[in-house]
Amino acid sequence: MASAISIEVLGGRQAVLALRTLTRKAEGEIVKRGVRAGAKIIAQEVRKNIKTLVGVEQGDLRKSTTRRSKTYPGVFNITVGPGHARASHAHLIEEGTVDRFTKSGAFRGKMTPVPFAEKAFDAKAADAKRVMETTIVRGVEREASRLGRSS
Repeated sequence: MASAISIEVLGGRQAVLALRTLTRKAEGEIVKRGVRAGAKIIAQEVRKNIKTLVGVEQGDLRKSTTRRSKTYPGVFNITVGPGHARASHAHLIEEGTVDRFTKSGAFRGKMTPVPFAEKAFDAKAADAKRVMETTIVRGVEREASRLGRSS
């Protein structure tokens, strides 16, 4: 079920030179800002899908939709989706279940999958990627112009 967006910002000689002049800290902040902006779009769509597809107006599942980030050397990773202990049932709704029985053999039902997070990603991945790219490019241009004025 994991989905990912990869972006590679390509530009002319000026963009490459601008990237080289940025400090690692500034570069990291620009990338984080861009990725967070894209993730926000997907998180909004997840919340909307929880309301429309699952039929939950409010509650733990909807409130728990978060954006969690982790940074590795050269990589900024962000995860969007339900992520709270009170919404530990989110994967059951997303992926569904098989027939369930108690230890004594009583049938407890089957849940059909309602892929609210996957559909959100599929619907908004292109928008999120575009927002990420434009936010990163604007950040690089802003930082390059700031560095150009200070030197």
